[in-house]
Amino acid sequence: MMASLRAGDPDALQWLVEQYWQELVVYVRRLLDDKDAAEDVVQEAFVRLWEQRARWWTSTVPRAVLYRIARNLALNEIKAEGFRERQLRLQHRWLGAPLQTPIQVLECEELHQAVLQAVHGLPTRRREVFVLARFHGLTYREIAETLDIAPQTVANQMTAALATLHGALSRFMDMPVASPA
Repeated sequence: MMASLRAGDPDALQWLVEQYWQELVVYVRRLLDDKDAAEDVVQEAFVRLWEQRARWWTSTVPRAVLYRIARNLALNEIKAEGFRERQLRLQHRWLGAPLQTPIQVLECEELHQAVLQAVHGLPTRRREVFVLARFHGLTYREIAETLDIAPQTVANQMTAALATLHGALSRFMDMPVASPA
Protein backbone atom coordinates (compact mmCIF):
# COMPACT_ATOMS: atom_id res chain seq x y z
CA MET A 1 0.00 0.00 0.00
CA MET A 2 2.78 2.42 0.90
CA ALA A 3 4.52 1.70 -2.41
CA SER A 4 1.35 2.72 -4.28
CA LEU A 5 1.02 5.80 -2.10
CA ARG A 6 4.66 6.75 -2.68
CA ALA A 7 4.05 6.39 -6.42
CA GLY A 8 1.27 8.99 -6.15
CA ASP A 9 -1.67 6.64 -6.64
CA PRO A 10 -4.80 8.52 -5.45
CA ASP A 11 -6.67 5.20 -5.19
CA ALA A 12 -4.22 4.13 -2.48
CA LEU A 13 -5.02 7.27 -0.50
CA GLN A 14 -8.75 6.74 -1.02
CA TRP A 15 -8.44 3.16 0.24
CA LEU A 16 -6.58 4.34 3.35
CA VAL A 17 -9.25 6.98 4.03
CA GLU A 18 -12.02 4.41 3.71
CA GLN A 19 -10.12 1.93 5.86
CA TYR A 20 -8.94 4.15 8.72
CA TRP A 21 -11.04 7.34 8.79
CA GLN A 22 -13.55 6.24 11.41
CA GLU A 23 -11.09 4.66 13.86
CA LEU A 24 -8.79 7.67 13.64
CA VAL A 25 -11.70 10.03 14.34
CA VAL A 26 -12.60 7.92 17.40
CA TYR A 27 -8.98 8.00 18.60
CA VAL A 28 -8.55 11.75 18.12
CA ARG A 29 -11.99 12.45 19.58
CA ARG A 30 -10.87 10.74 22.79
CA LEU A 31 -7.90 13.05 22.90
CA LEU A 32 -9.77 16.24 22.05
CA ASP A 33 -13.33 15.53 23.26
CA ASP A 34 -14.65 17.32 20.19
CA LYS A 35 -15.96 15.46 17.13
CA ASP A 36 -15.60 18.37 14.71
CA ALA A 37 -12.05 19.09 15.83
CA ALA A 38 -11.24 15.37 15.62
CA GLU A 39 -12.49 15.20 12.03
CA ASP A 40 -10.43 18.27 11.14
CA VAL A 41 -7.32 16.71 12.67
CA VAL A 42 -7.86 13.41 10.86
CA GLN A 43 -8.42 15.19 7.57
CA GLU A 44 -5.17 17.06 8.10
CA ALA A 45 -3.42 13.76 8.93
CA PHE A 46 -4.43 12.32 5.56
CA VAL A 47 -3.35 15.52 3.80
CA ARG A 48 0.05 15.31 5.48
CA LEU A 49 0.38 11.61 4.67
CA TRP A 50 -0.24 12.45 1.01
CA GLU A 51 2.01 15.51 0.94
CA GLN A 52 4.87 13.63 2.62
CA ARG A 53 4.33 10.30 0.84
CA ALA A 54 7.84 10.29 -0.62
CA ARG A 55 9.43 10.11 2.82
CA TRP A 56 7.68 6.91 3.97
CA TRP A 57 9.38 3.56 3.52
CA THR A 58 7.39 1.03 1.52
CA SER A 59 7.64 -1.37 4.49
CA THR A 60 6.03 1.18 6.81
CA VAL A 61 2.62 0.20 8.21
CA PRO A 62 0.18 2.89 6.98
CA ARG A 63 -2.07 2.58 10.03
CA ALA A 64 0.81 3.31 12.39
CA VAL A 65 1.94 6.29 10.32
CA LEU A 66 -1.59 7.71 10.31
CA TYR A 67 -1.91 7.27 14.07
CA ARG A 68 1.45 8.98 14.58
CA ILE A 69 0.51 11.95 12.39
CA ALA A 70 -2.97 12.23 13.95
CA ARG A 71 -1.54 11.97 17.45
CA ASN A 72 0.99 14.72 16.83
CA LEU A 73 -1.65 16.98 15.32
CA ALA A 74 -4.02 16.30 18.22
CA LEU A 75 -1.30 17.08 20.75
CA ASN A 76 -0.69 20.39 19.00
CA GLU A 77 -4.43 21.06 19.14
CA ILE A 78 -4.52 20.26 22.87
CA LYS A 79 -1.75 22.73 23.55
CA ALA A 80 -3.47 25.41 21.51
CA GLU A 81 -6.95 25.11 23.03
CA GLY A 82 -6.33 24.41 26.67
CA PHE A 83 -6.40 20.84 27.85
CA ARG A 84 -7.77 21.63 31.29
CA GLU A 85 -11.08 23.05 30.05
CA ARG A 86 -11.77 19.98 27.92
CA GLN A 87 -10.93 17.62 30.77
CA LEU A 88 -13.35 19.36 33.13
CA ARG A 89 -16.09 19.23 30.49
CA LEU A 90 -15.40 15.53 29.90
CA GLN A 91 -15.47 14.67 33.60
CA HIS A 92 -18.74 16.52 34.03
CA ARG A 93 -20.25 14.62 31.10
CA TRP A 94 -19.12 11.23 32.46
CA LEU A 95 -20.28 11.90 35.98
CA GLY A 96 -23.62 13.27 34.83
CA ALA A 97 -24.88 9.90 33.50
CA PRO A 98 -28.05 8.77 35.32
CA LEU A 99 -27.81 5.55 37.37
CA GLN A 100 -30.39 3.41 39.13
CA THR A 101 -29.72 4.02 42.83
CA PRO A 102 -27.69 6.39 45.01
CA ILE A 103 -25.42 3.48 46.01
CA GLN A 104 -24.75 2.68 42.36
CA VAL A 105 -23.99 6.34 41.73
CA LEU A 106 -21.46 6.35 44.55
CA GLU A 107 -19.84 3.07 43.46
CA CYS A 108 -19.59 4.12 39.83
CA GLU A 109 -18.28 7.58 40.64
CA GLU A 110 -15.67 6.15 42.96
CA LEU A 111 -14.58 3.52 40.44
CA HIS A 112 -14.63 6.00 37.57
CA GLN A 113 -12.48 8.48 39.47
CA ALA A 114 -10.08 5.73 40.50
CA VAL A 115 -9.71 4.52 36.90
CA LEU A 116 -9.24 8.07 35.59
CA GLN A 117 -6.71 8.83 38.26
CA ALA A 118 -4.85 5.55 37.68
CA VAL A 119 -4.69 5.94 33.90
CA HIS A 120 -3.81 9.64 34.06
CA GLY A 121 -1.23 8.84 36.74
CA LEU A 122 0.70 6.62 34.37
CA PRO A 123 3.83 8.16 32.88
CA THR A 124 3.08 9.69 29.48
CA ARG A 125 4.66 6.97 27.32
CA ARG A 126 3.08 4.19 29.37
CA ARG A 127 -0.34 5.86 29.19
CA GLU A 128 -0.07 6.28 25.41
CA VAL A 129 0.87 2.62 24.94
CA PHE A 130 -2.02 1.51 27.14
CA VAL A 131 -4.62 3.71 25.40
CA LEU A 132 -3.50 2.77 21.89
CA ALA A 133 -3.55 -0.94 22.72
CA ARG A 134 -6.67 -1.19 24.89
CA PHE A 135 -8.93 1.47 23.41
CA HIS A 136 -7.82 1.47 19.78
CA GLY A 137 -6.72 -2.11 19.25
CA LEU A 138 -3.32 -1.32 17.77
CA THR A 139 -0.78 -4.12 17.76
CA TYR A 140 2.51 -3.68 19.55
CA ARG A 141 4.21 -3.24 16.17
CA GLU A 142 1.74 -0.52 15.16
CA ILE A 143 2.17 1.20 18.51
CA ALA A 144 5.95 1.01 18.13
CA GLU A 145 5.76 2.69 14.73
CA THR A 146 3.21 5.26 15.96
CA LEU A 147 5.36 6.29 18.92
CA ASP A 148 8.68 5.67 17.13
CA ILE A 149 9.90 3.19 19.74
CA ALA A 150 10.93 -0.48 19.69
CA PRO A 151 8.24 -3.19 19.94
CA GLN A 152 9.98 -4.56 23.04
CA THR A 153 9.67 -1.12 24.64
CA VAL A 154 5.95 -1.24 23.90
CA ALA A 155 5.70 -4.66 25.58
CA ASN A 156 7.67 -3.43 28.59
CA GLN A 157 5.55 -0.27 28.90
CA MET A 158 2.31 -2.30 28.66
CA THR A 159 3.45 -4.76 31.30
CA ALA A 160 4.38 -1.90 33.61
CA ALA A 161 1.10 -0.07 32.90
CA LEU A 162 -0.99 -3.14 33.68
CA ALA A 163 0.92 -3.79 36.89
CA THR A 164 0.48 -0.18 37.99
CA LEU A 165 -3.23 -0.16 37.14
CA HIS A 166 -3.78 -3.50 38.87
CA GLY A 167 -2.17 -2.14 42.02
CA ALA A 168 -4.05 1.14 41.89
CA LEU A 169 -7.41 -0.55 41.28
CA SER A 170 -7.01 -3.72 43.35
CA ARG A 171 -9.52 -2.55 45.97
CA PHE A 172 -12.22 -2.63 43.24
CA MET A 173 -11.37 -6.06 41.88
CA ASP A 174 -13.96 -7.94 43.96
CA MET A 175 -16.53 -5.12 43.94
CA PRO A 176 -19.57 -5.80 41.70
CA VAL A 177 -20.00 -2.96 39.24
CA ALA A 178 -23.55 -1.73 38.72
CA SER A 179 -24.63 -1.12 35.17
CA PRO A 180 -26.38 2.13 34.20
CA ALA A 181 -30.15 2.14 33.74
